Amino acid sequence: MITDTEREKIKEVLGSHYTSLVQDELHKKQVRNQNGHPHSDNMVRQVMNGNRSHVDIETAIYDAVKTANKLQKKELKKRRLILEQTKTGAATPA
Repeated sequence: MITDTEREKIKEVLGSHYTSLVQDELHKKQVRNQNGHPHSDNMVRQVMNGNRSHVDIETAIYDAVKTANKLQKKELKKRRLILEQTKTGAATPA
């Protein structure tokens, strides 16, 4: 079960429109509901809000956070490299 504190931290990383990111993680792992369909936005929100418990969806939420963190670090590294190249004269601003 996701706690209120965890939910706030997750939303800081994923933003308020997190359901599609979580569904992407569920799709990667081929996790589906008992009818063989992808989990709905509503189900993901219910798990996130602590109204329902579902281990696979909770895992996908944390995997989405992990993926987002990796992308953010990669982007930050790229930006730092651009700024470093600008300082050394390797790149000139347009």
